[in-house]
Amino acid sequence: MESYLNDNFGVKPKGSSEEALKRWRERGGVTKNPKRRFRFTANLAKRDEAAAMRVTNQERLRIAVLVSKAAFQFIPSLTPSEYIVPEEVKVAGFQICADELGSIVEGHDVNKLRVHGGVSGIAEKLSTSITNGLNTNDDSLNRRQEIYGINKFTESQVQSFWVFIWEAFQDKTFMIAAVMARSSPLDKHTLVKHLRTTHDEVVAVTGDRTNDAPALHEADIGLAMGIAGTEVAKESADVIILDDDFSTIVTLAKWGRSVYLNVQKFIQFQLTVNVVALIVNFSSACLTGNVPLTAVQLWWVNMIIDTLGALALVAEPPTDDLMKRSPCWKKRKLISNVMWRNILGQSFYQFVVIWYLQAKGKAIFCLDGADSDLILNTLIFNSFVFCQVFNEINSREMEKINVFKGILENYFFVAVLSGTVFFQIIIIEFLGTFANTSPLTLAQWFLSLFIGFLGMPIAVGLKMINCRNYMNQWCFFNFLINCGSLFSILEL
Repeated sequence: MESYLNDNFGVKPKGSSEEALKRWRERGGVTKNPKRRFRFTANLAKRDEAAAMRVTNQERLRIAVLVSKAAFQFIPSLTPSEYIVPEEVKVAGFQICADELGSIVEGHDVNKLRVHGGVSGIAEKLSTSITNGLNTNDDSLNRRQEIYGINKFTESQVQSFWVFIWEAFQDKTFMIAAVMARSSPLDKHTLVKHLRTTHDEVVAVTGDRTNDAPALHEADIGLAMGIAGTEVAKESADVIILDDDFSTIVTLAKWGRSVYLNVQKFIQFQLTVNVVALIVNFSSACLTGNVPLTAVQLWWVNMIIDTLGALALVAEPPTDDLMKRSPCWKKRKLISNVMWRNILGQSFYQFVVIWYLQAKGKAIFCLDGADSDLILNTLIFNSFVFCQVFNEINSREMEKINVFKGILENYFFVAVLSGTVFFQIIIIEFLGTFANTSPLTLAQWFLSLFIGFLGMPIAVGLKMINCRNYMNQWCFFNFLINCGSLFSILEL
């Protein structure tokens, strides 16, 4: 076979010429599975492409080198633009301003320093001396302060070495870091375990080596390095920092706090809607035998307003103010006192308004006739929906009064609010048969909108109540009631 290839194609067992290999590969058109047959034979086309690319890259590198050489030869010949001394600086007796000095120092501009005469030239323009320093004349110092400002550093009191050691031992974080730095993997694991169990602390551990795996696994949050970390450390960790940058942990904490806070907003808004709808329908059915909110209307409130509104609250982006909040204790209740204050306050307001409309609505709006009940129930339903719309805006901030800050940055939130109002108009005006509603007049629409808007000043008043003091007073009031009951039992 080797002699046949050599005689007919000029292909030798080793060291064949490129022309012979090319002729041999051209016969691949009639060969079964040519890629497998010629897998040990050089692909001349690919070789030519690689050679052309190599030549192109070499040419580009040569041009880049020539351009760099020309640039380095041209840069020293550049002369900065003529520096003009401001008039106020000249009047004060100096030849250089503070901005020019800042540009030289911050930019490490050697050319500007050379133009101004180097260090000695700068000193001369500042009316000072390299050897003797500043002139201590009061007038000269005042003029210097007016031009260059005041740079005073309060000298700290000199402390002894033993005071420094004592303060270091008072720092718990320093002590833990000092212990962790020179401890064995078993010691790290033991320290993390005791911090979690004995001291009931939330522990986060960073590591990148195999021996850090036990501590990473034991910690509440294990953080491993994505680049420098070993596979064992990554498998034991909960979070992998892909860029090995510790500042990413700050972003992680910010997003974690944002998710927790948004879930609380969602729960606050959801409970308010459901509590009011449940109490209104249940109490009305028990007392009057009729319900103001029909099944279709409740479906609209729960499936559209409630669900989409809650998603809009969860989609709130994180802000830098979240990092100013104190961390949450791991046993802290998800529904806080602040949330209960907002839920109960808004629920009470909405319940009173709906009950008042149901009891006095016909007299207020002079409704009579066969469709008076339908119009009144539509007005109640419309007012209830707008109460939820404005309460959704109030739920963006559970403690702060300004609830409109950054609202336009959350496009999903704005879209949900706009869509809710738009479809509410469609349901009231055009889907009366389906939703059991009746078209309302402009005055009735304005009243519904006004009832919903009143929830915002009420929310402001609720946020001014100190929940901690209020809850303490409530607990003390319960304590007095229990004590009175106990004394009554003892008297009996």
